Amino acid sequence: MEKNKPLSQQRMASEMPGKLSEKDKALIKEKFKSFNEEFQAVHKTQVNYSVPDPELRQDLIRENKAFLLDRYAMFRDKYANVPFTSKKDKYIKFTKDDVERMLDEFFRGV
Repeated sequence: MEKNKPLSQQRMASEMPGKLSEKDKALIKEKFKSFNEEFQAVHKTQVNYSVPDPELRQDLIRENKAFLLDRYAMFRDKYANVPFTSKKDKYIKFTKDDVERMLDEFFRGV
């Protein structure tokens, strides 16, 4: 694995015949764990922000979706069937629909 390249640009063992190395498994786990923690923290904060202008709020949500949804879905789908752990639910916590629903909750000032 090349540590200086984004995971999406690295050639993972999952793309090669054979088993994943422990290093590859750990890297995949860390990427999911980091996303989960960061996204949950951002969600917790952003739902409390209030953007009263509905048009601006929708623009912000749309931009967040455009940036995140497809990238997350590609990463999730790429590793959903890769045997990097026996406890996938621990690492793959969100579907694309979950992320989209959570993004829709942003900026409501709950």
